[in-house]
Amino acid sequence: YFDLPGAGGCNETYENINRATLLLPQIDDEDEGLKPVNEFPLWNLSNYPTSGQVIKKTVSVPEWQAPENQQNVNPDIILYVVAPHRGFVREDGKYLRSLLRQQTKQSKQNKVIFALNIFYASDGSKITTQANLEDTTEKITTIFQEFYPHEPVPIVEVNCLTGTGVNQITQLMCQMLPDNKIGN
Repeated sequence: YFDLPGAGGCNETYENINRATLLLPQIDDEDEGLKPVNEFPLWNLSNYPTSGQVIKKTVSVPEWQAPENQQNVNPDIILYVVAPHRGFVREDGKYLRSLLRQQTKQSKQNKVIFALNIFYASDGSKITTQANLEDTTEKITTIFQEFYPHEPVPIVEVNCLTGTGVNQITQLMCQMLPDNKIGN
């Protein structure tokens, strides 16, 4: 699997790395200090659990996006994690439309699972409100149905800190993946 950097981090370049890896148009916005990337770092952690070794290399965007490479790296599932307490704003909607538009070009079957990450304060009180969840779910559903009007929206509430909801994500993955991919 690939853990793509998102735009929520401290480095806005992650937005274009994410876009480049998913074959989405990159953002070129000089006012925001965001320029398209020509290459990005790729860390291979597949041997890390046994060897403690991280294999690092730099991949050019044309190399990554080449059709022969896409046969190996095109995602079977995209887990789209959202923090509902931060709102699902216009820019989020633009990104989601772009992602779903690209995915429908590659496959008629949806590959995206939405994980609404529920946040809690250190005292255990819930930060994410019901209104946050309803608003985010409504916006995601509206956009999703533009591209997949006859499919249920695969949305799961999770707590990434405790792992609550991971079983539901796994069930959805097993329903979406072809039999030959399950267990691999």
